[in-house]
Amino acid sequence: MLDDTPCLPDIEQVINRYFPELKNKFSMLLTYHPTIDCEHGRYLLLNNASGSHVFHGTGSKLMWYLGVLNVAYKLNLTLVHLDWVAEHSGDETNVDREKYWQFFDWEIPYSAYHACPQNSSVKRNIFRYDLIANQTFDQHHNGKQPFTIKSYFKTRFDQFIATLQNNSSSSNNNINNNIGFTFYSSRTFTIISSLMEVGVVFEIRWWCQHRKLYNKHTGVWSGVSILSNYLPTDYFQYIAPSTILTNNSIAISETDKNINIDVFKSIQCAPIYARDVFLIGVHIRHGDVVKRDNQSRIISGDLYRYMSNSAYTPLLIYIINALPTQIRNKYLITIYSEGVINDFHDILISLKKAFPESRCRISFFLNGRTSETFNRFLRDDILIGSLSTFSMAAGIFNSRQLKLGPKHNRARVHGMRNHLSLDLDVNHTNFKITAEKQQLIKQRIQYVWNQKQAQQKTAIPLWLDNYSSDYPETYMLI
Repeated sequence: MLDDTPCLPDIEQVINRYFPELKNKFSMLLTYHPTIDCEHGRYLLLNNASGSHVFHGTGSKLMWYLGVLNVAYKLNLTLVHLDWVAEHSGDETNVDREKYWQFFDWEIPYSAYHACPQNSSVKRNIFRYDLIANQTFDQHHNGKQPFTIKSYFKTRFDQFIATLQNNSSSSNNNINNNIGFTFYSSRTFTIISSLMEVGVVFEIRWWCQHRKLYNKHTGVWSGVSILSNYLPTDYFQYIAPSTILTNNSIAISETDKNINIDVFKSIQCAPIYARDVFLIGVHIRHGDVVKRDNQSRIISGDLYRYMSNSAYTPLLIYIINALPTQIRNKYLITIYSEGVINDFHDILISLKKAFPESRCRISFFLNGRTSETFNRFLRDDILIGSLSTFSMAAGIFNSRQLKLGPKHNRARVHGMRNHLSLDLDVNHTNFKITAEKQQLIKQRIQYVWNQKQAQQKTAIPLWLDNYSSDYPETYMLI
């Protein structure tokens, strides 16, 4: 998704050039800055009162929003915009998050809807239905089947439309399939959603906004600037040679145990440019799932969400060994988490033992702002996730990226492209990487690198092929 080809001056022109068929199919979701039509519009309005919809967690909120878009698509509705709110980002205001997500660019502003006269069609004709998970979608997980609207829900909606048309006819007006109305949901907890159909909508929006705001020096993604070059630190300097590796397990020496990485003077490495290397992201969930002692050391974790560092290291080692020859020494691992670098000392020890000559290939992004962390997720070529919807949600916006992680919230991302799920052992200390999965990972690493190189040579969005009907189920989360 990263390219510096000149963007067209207007998103509508981009959509017309690259996505004409999809614009027609998803007209209510891919209209940039739609205008209000008080007499003929079809709008989805959600109650924004506290407790009336999902608010917990950025990832869950995104999945909830995707579920809302699925309803809008199925019923040909345009969403009336609500403010973005997510519990996990206390370091950012709602205004900050709105600048990042820019959902409002594709929706009707509430102020415009509110300005419609009380006797207008969209105010007089109200269909009321609460969008709750078990009352909204029928779910199918066998093969490439999209979720469908519950039959009794669809029947009620069709009866409402038929009544509108009959009333119009009895009033001596022409029967009009475009009579304005509002679908109002008082409670909206539809977080069960499908990427099988509308995943491409998210990616188109993101791609268009990225190109419109792109700056090759900072690599703007949807309004948030991130430098295109990374400045990693040589963390291997901190690891003593007395660390022992035996039978694929690590025996940490007493010397290493007492090293506090965070107090060492950094040795800065040469810049690494995002477009030239293979970017490997690792999301290790710590903030809300670990307990620390009075010296901030991790002493326990919530097994429901916590995964041990030991689960990630063998997978990282396999990925690096599986890299194509031309990029075997052109990769950068970024660990995203909360805490301090010392929390990941065991990972550094393992990587140094496995690749003693590879320096300056690890970076950390700890305790970062929610939007910037997510932004960096999207840039990575591989993202290893945790038991977290937050990192899983990144796959909505980048179908080229290879997503690896534990089986988690599968119904929320039904149909996500380029995703491989891995089994965890019962204590969440080790991924079970079967020979079949090893082969699939190796194949997809080559695919991702080839696509990254090819995309830099063309303005045509190559990732559209990921939404073709013949996309292999092997690489879909279904």
